[in-house]
Amino acid sequence: MVRLADVFEASADQSLRAGSFAGFRAARWVARCVRQARLRARKPGEAAPAAVLDSWERAARRWVEELRKPPATVPEEEVKAYQSEDLALELGRVQELRGEMEQSSKARARVLEAIDRAERAPSDPATMSEPGALRKIAEDLAGLESVLAFLELSADLRARALFARALAEVVSDLLDGETVETVRDRRAPPVHRAYGVDPKVDAAWRARLSPRLLSVLDRIGRR
Repeated sequence: MVRLADVFEASADQSLRAGSFAGFRAARWVARCVRQARLRARKPGEAAPAAVLDSWERAARRWVEELRKPPATVPEEEVKAYQSEDLALELGRVQELRGEMEQSSKARARVLEAIDRAERAPSDPATMSEPGALRKIAEDLAGLESVLAFLELSADLRARALFARALAEVVSDLLDGETVETVRDRRAPPVHRAYGVDPKVDAAWRARLSPRLLSVLDRIGRR
């Protein structure tokens, strides 16, 4: 898509140099349509491709400079209108999309950090013996499950987050003195949800958990 858009940008350049502003605008319109088609083809939640934005911004900024001194045969009023309307709108849209990309990147980083923190918990005896710390881990993950960055994660990462949250809740309940039966009934839905996303989500955990905790998980089951 980027190469195709660049082909039409080159055609716009030829038209402008030949003195045809109508041809220039038509070619640039097609180039813009090509880029917008790629952007519309994104999956829900997918960030705008950086290559498309780079190509678009590079072209728009080039024409901002080129049109400062257009060919004498090109109507000055048409050029001014194009600069103030089309080019200004294009650059504004590119910056808007870049802002969305940055926000998406930051949100993804927060989600991955929360997953990493939760998965490191079993290696920290202080955390695994403190119900409040475990509930905080679970609450942090729960708060991220509705953000777009979470939905954009691959299935295995989403399952890891769901399982880590469920595990933190199971352990905090046990530390609070809840019976295994109560924990099983209360925490079965989130555990099953994790297994539903990835049936093998517990594989990396089993060597790190105590026999008692493994027994509780086995009693909860996969569904």
